[in-house]
Amino acid sequence: MEAEMDDEDEDAIVGYDRENNATARAVLREIGVTNERHVRVGLSARPPCRFQPFRKRRREDDGVVVDVVVDAAHNPMGMRELGDAVRRWRRRRPVRFVVGMSEDKDAR
Repeated sequence: MEAEMDDEDEDAIVGYDRENNATARAVLREIGVTNERHVRVGLSARPPCRFQPFRKRRREDDGVVVDVVVDAAHNPMGMRELGDAVRRWRRRRPVRFVVGMSEDKDAR
C-alpha cells in the first residue's frame, strides 16, 4: 500500500526539489511558458524513485508497518540532499538506509 502524503511529506519533498524546481521555472520562463497554473501542474509531477514514499507491512504475521522511501540519488550531493530530506521527513523516528550502487558509481 502506498503511503498517503501529508504536510510533513510535502515539506520534505519541496525542500528536496527546490533547486530542480527553480531551474525548471527558469527554463519554462525562457521558452515562454508564463501561465502559473500550467507551471504548478508541471512541477507537481513526480518522477519515479525521486523521494517516493511507501508504507509497507514489515511481515504479514506481526502487523508492523514501516515507511520506505525509494530514491535514485547517485552522487555525493544527491545523497546529502536525500539525507537532509529524510531528516526533515521523519525527525523523531529511527531511520535506516539501504544503498545500492551500480558498478560505475563511486560509492566512497
